[in-house]
Amino acid sequence: MTKETLAALALVYVGFHFLNLFMTFGPMGSKVIHISMGIGVLTLDLLRRHSGRSMKIVAAFAWVSVLAASAYFLSDQIGVLTRYGFASPPDMLAGAVLVFWMFFLTGLYFGVPFAVIGIVFFVYAYLGSYLPAPLTAPALDLLRVTSKLTVGALGDVVELSVTIIFLLLVFGTFLQASGAGAFIWRVAGNLARRIGGGTGALTVVSSGLVASFSGVGAANVGITGPIAIPLMKRDGYTSEQAAAIEAIASTGGQITPPILGMVAFLMADFIGVPYARVVLAAIIPAALFYMGLLLFVVLIYRRNGGQGQIQGEAHAGPAHGWIKVSISFLFPIAVIVALIIAGMSVQLAVFWSIVAIAVLALIFRLERDPKVWLHAVLEAAINGAALGMASGVLDVVMASLDITQLGMIVGFIVSQIGGASVLANFLLVLVAAYVMGMGMPGVAVYTVLAVTLAPVLISLGAEPLMAHFLIMYMTILSNFTPPVAPTLMLTARIAGANYMRAGLEAMKAGAGSILLPFFLFSYPALLLHDASLGAVLEAVIVTSVSIFLLTVSLLGWLGRPISMFERVLLALPPIIAWSAGFAGIRSTYWAAVAVCLAAFIWSVFAGYRTRQKPIAARAMEMERI
Repeated sequence: MTKETLAALALVYVGFHFLNLFMTFGPMGSKVIHISMGIGVLTLDLLRRHSGRSMKIVAAFAWVSVLAASAYFLSDQIGVLTRYGFASPPDMLAGAVLVFWMFFLTGLYFGVPFAVIGIVFFVYAYLGSYLPAPLTAPALDLLRVTSKLTVGALGDVVELSVTIIFLLLVFGTFLQASGAGAFIWRVAGNLARRIGGGTGALTVVSSGLVASFSGVGAANVGITGPIAIPLMKRDGYTSEQAAAIEAIASTGGQITPPILGMVAFLMADFIGVPYARVVLAAIIPAALFYMGLLLFVVLIYRRNGGQGQIQGEAHAGPAHGWIKVSISFLFPIAVIVALIIAGMSVQLAVFWSIVAIAVLALIFRLERDPKVWLHAVLEAAINGAALGMASGVLDVVMASLDITQLGMIVGFIVSQIGGASVLANFLLVLVAAYVMGMGMPGVAVYTVLAVTLAPVLISLGAEPLMAHFLIMYMTILSNFTPPVAPTLMLTARIAGANYMRAGLEAMKAGAGSILLPFFLFSYPALLLHDASLGAVLEAVIVTSVSIFLLTVSLLGWLGRPISMFERVLLALPPIIAWSAGFAGIRSTYWAAVAVCLAAFIWSVFAGYRTRQKPIAARAMEMERI
């Protein structure tokens, strides 16, 4: 009975979000319904998996308390908003009920650390005035603090969740359920054969394509990981290499157009730019991200003795006509892009793309089993409800940051440590962003860093778009770099790999992506922001060549093992070029760039000549080494 009730509620929950696009439920009604119905979905999901007596008591208590709190908010929406900041006791009690369940369910679905971070900010709003300098927060009336932390939990991040994020989840699950995912494996296989790198290249391309519309690293691993990782292991990659490649490829989707992760929507809302502008800014960084990963994959595959061909059969999905599958995948994405460019709101563009998926599914009959579609609805409802809870926690964090002015405090601390040095402050911001992002969802980290550290980058001369894009980018790196890397943990489990050794491989494979923030800060033209064609070409060429040389130097392989002396010679020019460019020493910069280009041409030529050697000769050379 629980399964049937959950399925019915999931259908109603998804239907409400469609209806919300065309009807109004009051100034805060849609957010209240989104959270309260989401709590119902998640408690039923928990009850389905754990049907013990204690879980039944918890679920019953949740339903009764949330129903009462929601009914109160819905009955007096204008009054609650009018009293915000000076809320009445019933306002705060109803808000506290929703906040409690949001924290509780966030801890269960996103991990205890996420909820603990929210609790820390919650407590800091009350006790910050008692802490020593420089962490001292302004002393405020306790009732005012409570008002903002409870009613404020239904804030802008929850608004974003109910209007955009939920619909994006529906889009992703429906696109996968329609059978259009077969397109990904076909395209990935064809590209991988041209690039070389075997099933490693197949994984990078397929995971990148899937991640570009899922926007969530862990979710993407669940789609492609169980297929791609065993294929890589059979193809000569070690378990650790397979886990690292899948984790990085899945993570990159959060900055890959046309559909970025939730952080991108937060960023657009935070700095007040159209979402299409964020998509435009992400094009070149995403291409450089995957270029660096593909380079590693090709080199490591050939070092292991592979010839660039895909070994084993890639999963290509159901055997449908290629034209039907292609249209079913490309057309809905084209609808989103075209409608956003035409000026339609993101949520309506996503809605019409979902309609396009449904229409094409009826026409082409790619997936006929109703259970598949029902599972897609259920998956979207559960994931959307969980993100709704996390959004409420983030709104509490935002309220705490507003109350305590913590952003100004952290910015002051960083500037005091870094002094007047632009480079020192920049490095401090990167380190702080990385450390704070360990084990945390990107949306949580970005919400905090956008207030605390982005202003520091802006004070160093970065445009707001650049500062926030760097912060957004840094939030994804900890997904695959140790010591705490959630996406890598998942891929390591699938691959049966040692987690720490997989982390070391991820550091090598992701060398290009780890270096990219330095080039983004030095070359704003990479974000296509007020830049000439010449500036864009210079930025792309210098960054690409630098990533190539540094990756080859780190890996120590260029058709043959290269000596430490050669590795140093390859690594020095890009380091000198970046340092001189950062310092504004143009003569040294251009000289180093020239050396970089010469080293790149030599590397390609040397690698090509080595590739022409007979396979047996190369095998004997490897044995001697």
